[in-house]
Formats: sequence, C-alpha cells, structure tokens
Amino acid sequence: MKRRFLAVRIVSIIFKILGVLAFISMIGAIAYVLISADAFPTMAAKLPVIGGALGTGLVGTILLFAIGQFIDLLMALETNTRAQVAMLQRMGKVMKERL
Repeated sequence: MKRRFLAVRIVSIIFKILGVLAFISMIGAIAYVLISADAFPTMAAKLPVIGGALGTGLVGTILLFAIGQFIDLLMALETNTRAQVAMLQRMGKVMKERL
C-alpha cells in the first residue's frame, strides 16, 4: 500500500527528535548544576534547580514523545480505515456477482 501523509510523518519525527533533545538538555542542565561550584556553591542551592530540571525535562520528553506517537496512531487508523473500506467494497462486488 502506498505510504501517505509525508508532511504529517515529518511532523511526527520532529516531535520525537524534540523529545530526545529535551532529554539530552535535561541531562546537560543537571550536569552543569552538579559541576558548577561558582553558580551553585552548596547542595541546598543545587537541589531545587536539579528538581526543576528533572521534572520539566521528564514531563517535556514524555509529552513530546506522546504527541509524536499519537500522530503515528492517527495515521495508522486512517490507513486501516482505508484498507477496510477497500476490502468491504471488494466483498460487496463479489456478493453482487453471486446474487
């Protein structure tokens, strides 16, 4: 079957790539906070920033991946619906010929 919706597939891939970038930036932000002694001298100063980076990074990553997967799901539903309609039309033609 012919693959359709190239632009929608590209948007789905972009959301997934953004999810990966969000995860990498979360790890980078946490590493920067842990390494930087000048900006965050004590652990008490580091913990809120690490918590915020961890929370927003994980939520952002999961959200972006979920949007990409949802777009893939909608495309699969459309493809399956088209295939089912084509099959039912073929079955209808066969049934008309037999009657």
